[in-house]
Amino acid sequence: MTFLAKHHFSEVEGTCDSVLLVCGLATRSVRDLALSAWLKKMAAEVRRLGAVCVGAFLLRRAFVRLLGITPRRYRELADNSTGE
Repeated sequence: MTFLAKHHFSEVEGTCDSVLLVCGLATRSVRDLALSAWLKKMAAEVRRLGAVCVGAFLLRRAFVRLLGITPRRYRELADNSTGE
């Protein structure tokens, strides 16, 4: 399966029902304040917010509460989220 973004997140207009953050390994250590702010905003507005693979790290950095994650992964997220 392949995901290809047609627009940058900052170009999203109107309302969204769901947001799925799809990222690769290289984004694991990315600290994008604009993306974090957008994810935090969207988390309050959408019915569903999810992430594929290491996108969970970016959600954690945006301080989005993560559900359905294994304890081992949660500890890894906590260890790697030392602030923006």
